[in-house]
Amino acid sequence: MLIFLVAWSGGCALLLTKVAAEPQLEHVLFAVPFFAGWWFVLTVVLQQYFGRDTFRLDSAGATLTTRSSLLSRSTFMPLDELVRFGTAEQSDETHDNLPARVLELRTIGRPLRFGAQTSADERRELMTELNRLLKELQKRRHSPPRLALEGKRLLFGKRLSGELLSDEALGAKSGDAPPLRTMNDPPIEPPHDTNWRRRVDFDSVSFALRGRWTTGGVVGVAVLNAFWSGIVGVFLMTLFTDNPDRPHGLEWVWRFIFLLPFELVGLVMFLGLLVVVAEPLRRYRWKFARDQITCSLTWLGLGPRWRYPVEHFDRLEVRLVPYDVPRFPQRLPLGSLWAPKGCPTYAVVFLDAQRRERLQIEGLTLGEACHWADTLLRERHEWFG
Repeated sequence: MLIFLVAWSGGCALLLTKVAAEPQLEHVLFAVPFFAGWWFVLTVVLQQYFGRDTFRLDSAGATLTTRSSLLSRSTFMPLDELVRFGTAEQSDETHDNLPARVLELRTIGRPLRFGAQTSADERRELMTELNRLLKELQKRRHSPPRLALEGKRLLFGKRLSGELLSDEALGAKSGDAPPLRTMNDPPIEPPHDTNWRRRVDFDSVSFALRGRWTTGGVVGVAVLNAFWSGIVGVFLMTLFTDNPDRPHGLEWVWRFIFLLPFELVGLVMFLGLLVVVAEPLRRYRWKFARDQITCSLTWLGLGPRWRYPVEHFDRLEVRLVPYDVPRFPQRLPLGSLWAPKGCPTYAVVFLDAQRRERLQIEGLTLGEACHWADTLLRERHEWFG
């Protein structure tokens, strides 16, 4: 790749000389795709040389630092939010007919994944040693995981008068009864890595998720736009400028029609760039008022809203839900963009007195879903009777 980059750099130098000598629009458009490709290959080469993952586990918690060619990002999770180490499928790429796998630290928030270049034997050895160290640290610091979902469900609600927490009382088969948390249990704090912000006032409880600026995403989409639009722009220049290669008559019409799909793809890519740039203006919000539940997805206050009537709910249920089929807005994909491949997601489900599902909010981590359910149980206690 380095040899290829040297040859590509020579070609770009010749193009730059040509553009500097004759700075015409068609020359600039012709050069843009080559410079965009050169930038992409350069970032890949720098990542191969200087990219590094550093993982640290100590008495405070776990820290994963990812250094790329241009940026560095660290993620910290406290000790009482760590569950266990395992492995996970990294992507659809395969090696020796086996999927590429990485080490995964499972937490009550987002998982931490690292060790993409390790072999299967190295992963097994590291996983065993890290699990031993994690248990030793949590035991020494008296800091076990503060949330655990051994089954697939966890109920939140009031303990009804005379109710026994038996399988029959909860409507479950023998040996399959989910645990019940009430307001007498300690409050559940949100996980350390959550981006949701809670607001509680006298009349409502709301959770809001604001979009975030991602330099890598903006640069990547911008380079892709430059590559595609530069190529299409060269062909369009031959149609709309006076030059010896300009077609006439039916040949002009045919080329114009032929280029329409490529122009539409370029327009879609440009709209995608605008969406990525405007991401910090996005706000995804769930508001729980006394008589109404509202979901909104807005940019500067403009966007769709969905409303649901409030009933007397029986319980709230935190449920493990594989995120596969989008359904608006209960399964709004924007709530799960953080989830890597194969990552479990959780939902908060509202159940009525007949145990029917009235509303389901997906795309949350275990810690976020339990924090939401616990907050609603305490702040909207009039809903549950």
